[in-house]
Amino acid sequence: MVKIKKIMSIIGYSLRRKIGITLVELMVAITLLSLIFLTSANIDIASRKLMNVAERQAELQNEISPILLQIKKSINMATGDRGDSGLDIEPGNSRIAIRLDIDANGVPNIGTANDYGDDNWIAYRLDGNNNILYYLPYGSGGGFPATTAANEIISTRVEAFTLASINSAFDADLSRGAEVSITARFIPGDSITPTNPELTLTTSAHAISQSAR
Repeated sequence: MVKIKKIMSIIGYSLRRKIGITLVELMVAITLLSLIFLTSANIDIASRKLMNVAERQAELQNEISPILLQIKKSINMATGDRGDSGLDIEPGNSRIAIRLDIDANGVPNIGTANDYGDDNWIAYRLDGNNNILYYLPYGSGGGFPATTAANEIISTRVEAFTLASINSAFDADLSRGAEVSITARFIPGDSITPTNPELTLTTSAHAISQSAR
């Protein structure tokens, strides 16, 4: 009877030893779990950063693309001819003024296509000190639009507004349109980083009305 109890005791001890976990095994398991959780957290953080960068780049694209398209359409509508393109680029590439065959209220003039005296000007101008791109509405009596409170802010993220005349390949003095480039930064003035992306978009536009002059 004593022998049977002794044998059962030995078997029970062996089973408990096999089923139980040592302190070293427990520490190894905790360490492995910690590494798994840490890796997962780092992957999640990196994914969120990439998503944030992509969202900011998309936001810049969505803001600047319509502005560039608006400027392009304005240039296409410019009133001009061979000797007078109806486009005026300010020295320093900070403003472009565009003459349109419209009255002071923006209504198209009728029957005065060759009379520039009743046309009006609009303009796009960069305030480089504040990274603000303005739209200047209609002037009066053929004059340039005034730089007044009537200016409309169309972007506050513009780092550069670069303009260049496009001249005819056959006549260097014949201006046909303009090349417009806008450089915008998500947080203007701050350094470019993955979370503060910069975007440059460029387009060429021709004053279509000149072909009929």
